[in-house]
Amino acid sequence: MTHHNKPLAANGLTSYRYATAHSYVMIGATCIGDALQQAALSTQSPQVENLEIWDAEQGCYQPASY
Repeated sequence: MTHHNKPLAANGLTSYRYATAHSYVMIGATCIGDALQQAALSTQSPQVENLEIWDAEQGCYQPASY
């Protein structure tokens, strides 16, 4: 399993990944809003449509939504 296909967040945070034109930005955050703020450090005007959240039950990332 590649790094961008598994959860990488520190203990106590939720794993998110943000899709950019070339790769994923891996994010550990407390909520979707926090994840988008973290994504803004790496890309301009992040959109929730490009954000995915780790689903431990499914063992994969799923689209994030408010």
